[in-house]
Amino acid sequence: MGRAVPERTNRVGTFRSFARDLARAWRVWRRDWRLPVAALLVALASWIWSALAVATGWAGIAIIAGVPAIYFIGFSGTEQVWCVRVEQGLAVSRGDAYRLTSGLRWRYCKLGALFVAIAALPTIVVVVATAGSAAWRVGLLAVVLTTVSALMHFARVAAAFNDVRARDALRHSIAVLRQQWPQCAAYVLVPPVVVGGTSTLLRFGIHDDVALLALGPTAAVVSALCTCATVLYYADRYPTLRDGSDTAGDAQLRPRSAWNRPGSR
Repeated sequence: MGRAVPERTNRVGTFRSFARDLARAWRVWRRDWRLPVAALLVALASWIWSALAVATGWAGIAIIAGVPAIYFIGFSGTEQVWCVRVEQGLAVSRGDAYRLTSGLRWRYCKLGALFVAIAALPTIVVVVATAGSAAWRVGLLAVVLTTVSALMHFARVAAAFNDVRARDALRHSIAVLRQQWPQCAAYVLVPPVVVGGTSTLLRFGIHDDVALLALGPTAAVVSALCTCATVLYYADRYPTLRDGSDTAGDAQLRPRSAWNRPGSR
């Protein structure tokens, strides 16, 4: 892919822009309530098993959570395409969502494998170096995972709208970060902080069953709303995301080709 050429837009404050796009994402959800419900159900399909593992102390249950997580991994791209289409006034049927999720599954599996490959070495180093301190281990692992997540943040958008290899999606994401930083900081950092904070509270900080049950759905809703806000933010700066142009570029996305031909390479 070539060099990204973003649309020139007014530079507003990072959190002001983020709040504006969260409000836009909320309006999208109000137009089609099935989108947030689907996002919540997909998240809970894995969350409930993780919560049971913590509640019962049987770590083996957590392995079951990986089954729905892999099966629905393509929904990460589906919800972004869905959000853009609803904002454009286009309909999304249940069959459309299912076909796109299935078609994007392998693409997002490869993206997840790349995430694991990048995070593996620093994770091992942190685990070995902090053998005597659980607090340092948790803190440093949070930094590692947040950093890798930030680097790959816009790769999720690229994978949703482009038939692109995982490493090219990563290069695309880094290019967008360089162009849009620091305005995109809230979009990039809030989701991993929410997910990471939820995981930490689940493991160490919550002992009340009601609070434990409420934490997962709350984090899932916030994460899904941030996902929608991110793709709307991106659409404002890279207009081919809106008009469905077939012009390919480093940061130009093609929703029509992704929607109609969701296969991967």
